[in-house]
Amino acid sequence: MLINKKLWDSFPAADQKIIAEAAQETAVYQRGLNRKLNTEFVNNLKKAGNTVTVLTPEQHKAFVDACASVYTTWEPKIGKALLDEFRAAVAKAK
Repeated sequence: MLINKKLWDSFPAADQKIIAEAAQETAVYQRGLNRKLNTEFVNNLKKAGNTVTVLTPEQHKAFVDACASVYTTWEPKIGKALLDEFRAAVAKAK
């Protein structure tokens, strides 16, 4: 969820709490729905005769390693704290 800080700060604390809790619940629901729909989509691709390639853990690691420089490039621009928060959110979503 994204919201302008000035607008967010204008809400009473009780409303901020309600909105934040609703956003968390929505995120969990959205992730579950996304995973379900993605699985259905991949199954439909296979049924239609398409080849779906699933990376092995080694291939996935090679991809992650190849993208590592993105963090190095962006850390000075957006800060380590934001990148750490992003990494934590990705790990939590897995």
